Amino acid sequence: MARKGQFGLDSLFSYIVFGTFLLFTLMLLSISGCGREKVERGLKADAGIILELRASEQLSAYLRTEMPGKEGLIEKARSLYDSGKEDLREGIDIDNAINFIELHPEVYVGKTYAGFISSLYSYKDGSEKGKLQDAFAAVTRAVFYMKVREIRPGLGETYFFPVIKVKFDGGSVNLDSATHVLIAGEPGIATKILPSYGRETMTVQLMLGKEGASLPTP
Repeated sequence: MARKGQFGLDSLFSYIVFGTFLLFTLMLLSISGCGREKVERGLKADAGIILELRASEQLSAYLRTEMPGKEGLIEKARSLYDSGKEDLREGIDIDNAINFIELHPEVYVGKTYAGFISSLYSYKDGSEKGKLQDAFAAVTRAVFYMKVREIRPGLGETYFFPVIKVKFDGGSVNLDSATHVLIAGEPGIATKILPSYGRETMTVQLMLGKEGASLPTP
């Protein structure tokens, strides 16, 4: 038989135990919540690092890609006129580009893509300076574009080409493969300095979004 007042003390003790347990649980949840935030931040940071590493590897693959011969490159450049490739030729004068390619096979024949870029340096201040941007953009798109979506009603085809920028002598961007392209989100950025002659420097930069295409064949 319970003594007088024992039930009240037992109830009070139960409330204290329950309250302590609840407080402890809330503290654990709070701590685990902070942990989740740290984990999420860590994952985002890791994803950013991985994207930058991927961009670096992809830029290296582009730079060591062997360029086509004269007829092959001209044919590729002309293919940008094909129906459905409006996005690939947007913002560039294909005729200007083809004219430069025809007149100056020495900038790409027997060279890698890195060698092609380096060879453009000697024309940056000459009479054909105005054709350099068109030639660089057209060649970059023609050599590396990839179809990423089949024809769909009302959508057509979608093509990927790399966003590559070139700076001469550490200045502003001189050549840009994709002046009209916007990359959603924070891109991975890789930068490499090409071997140069004399005192000039050439910096090549690749901007890669999360939806970037796979590596090209070296």
